[in-house]
Amino acid sequence: MRTISLDYGDFQFAENNITTVTMTEGIQVTKQLAIEILKLLSKEVTVDSGIIINRKNKYSYTLEGMRMLTDPNTRKIIATAIVDHKDNSEKVSHLQIKLLEIYGRSNMQMFDSLELAEEWILKELESAK
Repeated sequence: MRTISLDYGDFQFAENNITTVTMTEGIQVTKQLAIEILKLLSKEVTVDSGIIINRKNKYSYTLEGMRMLTDPNTRKIIATAIVDHKDNSEKVSHLQIKLLEIYGRSNMQMFDSLELAEEWILKELESAK
């Protein structure tokens, strides 16, 4: 597994084509930050993959930042799992899923553990072959 740690978050790129993203506490994902994230993902994710959004920290998105990250034409993401560790972020995660569905990313699920999220993504990747 390869990890890239940046001011705004950690990105773990596993050999099983799953990227786990953990954003920094308190960060706001703006349009400019979304552009940086997309550049990183386009460089590192070259095959059909899954992404786990590890919401162990509190952070937010601007509408434009969310829109850019959820464009289904920007990267090779087959499935997205949101792992929600805290009760207080559950509402945010449900809203995030709704927004992602609106903007074209419908293959998403919420989980309460990284293990369950990884298991689901591996099944999704297998069925996409």
